[in-house]
Amino acid sequence: MADSLINSSFLYYNMVRFVGNDTVIINDYLETDGYSESFINRLKRSLELKGIRVCGTLPYRAFTRKNKDGLYTATGCYINYLETPGLIVFPSFGIEEDEAAFRSIRSYFPSGKIVQLGCSEIAEQSGVLNCVSWN
Repeated sequence: MADSLINSSFLYYNMVRFVGNDTVIINDYLETDGYSESFINRLKRSLELKGIRVCGTLPYRAFTRKNKDGLYTATGCYINYLETPGLIVFPSFGIEEDEAAFRSIRSYFPSGKIVQLGCSEIAEQSGVLNCVSWN
């Protein structure tokens, strides 16, 4: 079940990120991206029907600027962090949401080791840390 949700939601839309076996965080689209509250509620209900609890959100800043290849940048997509055993590498982009996003991820992993890494250049290529870690 988790694999199919990751494949259908996270990889293609960067909406959902597992923080436990049956717990996820989602992007806070309502703040900046114009998604309706109805859409967010349907997303949450769909997850809950599969036994997956939404425990919170991460700030999200939609950028409509495209890179030189015509792809949208991933600047502001904090949910695309890298998680390894014992360490979370969390992106920063040099934008106002960086601080709030870091506080949020700390609240979801209070005892975890979390470091921030500047990712503006990576984000220009339409991905962030999780994307570049795939082989």
